[in-house]
Amino acid sequence: MGSADVGVIRGGFEAFAHGDVPAVLALLDPATEWTEPAGSPWGGAFRGHGEVAGLFATAAARPGPRWRVVPEELVPTGRGVLALGRHTGDGPDGSWQVPFAMVFDMHEGLVVRVCQYGDSVLMRQAAGEPVASREKTGRPVRTEGGR
Repeated sequence: MGSADVGVIRGGFEAFAHGDVPAVLALLDPATEWTEPAGSPWGGAFRGHGEVAGLFATAAARPGPRWRVVPEELVPTGRGVLALGRHTGDGPDGSWQVPFAMVFDMHEGLVVRVCQYGDSVLMRQAAGEPVASREKTGRPVRTEGGR
């Protein structure tokens, strides 16, 4: 099953790269659960083809027309596939990239669950959203008493 699952996920990334959302949705179980990192521009939990299609539309509109999802490694896991890669694009401040890990759980050749892990602060910056100074630097804010 491992190599077959990898082929399904590879095909999904290729379809997404060409804007073929119906082909991507055809690879998903109708009750698929898709989770994006909280704090990202489109973070949250999405269930079913309708909500996932809405997620794709929202995500595609945010970082701009040159946004790409680039898988670099697809690894069979026994339950599905781990995809390691990066989001890339061009913005007003130049080119950007944000690494990601996506876990695809499979059942009978269909994706039943997706969980993406990545840096939500960098994705908000790429989408042109304001980011607090503390988030930009990654340094904790000092409070009275030095804590």
